Amino acid sequence: MWIVNGVLLFILLFIWGQILIRKFRIKRVAKIVKEEEFRKVLQKAQIVDVRERTSFERSHILGARNLPISGFKDTMSALRKDKPVYIYEDREIFAGRAAILLHKAGFKELYILKKGYSAWTGKKKLKR
Repeated sequence: MWIVNGVLLFILLFIWGQILIRKFRIKRVAKIVKEEEFRKVLQKAQIVDVRERTSFERSHILGARNLPISGFKDTMSALRKDKPVYIYEDREIFAGRAAILLHKAGFKELYILKKGYSAWTGKKKLKR
């Protein structure tokens, strides 16, 4: 019985450690910003929605472009390195993955919408 408990504890600690490592890596490459800061830059920055196309087409932040995380490595070249990139999705997990990929490609100014699109109260483009 203690072996099973030990294995379960090891698995839980491993998963928890992976989550902490990912959060640390994301915070090293991107700044998590609140909605107010995200709204201020809508006209000046590159706003990227990394959700899949169907979610983007249903609704998205006005002015955002869709570069789904599933093909992000192939489409991220459409972004300019000399302009800030503001990334969002439903939460922050895939946005963090996109930020890490962009950082590895040489992007310096990366921002992620805190709590993601699901918490966004600003202007949205909705499918009619």
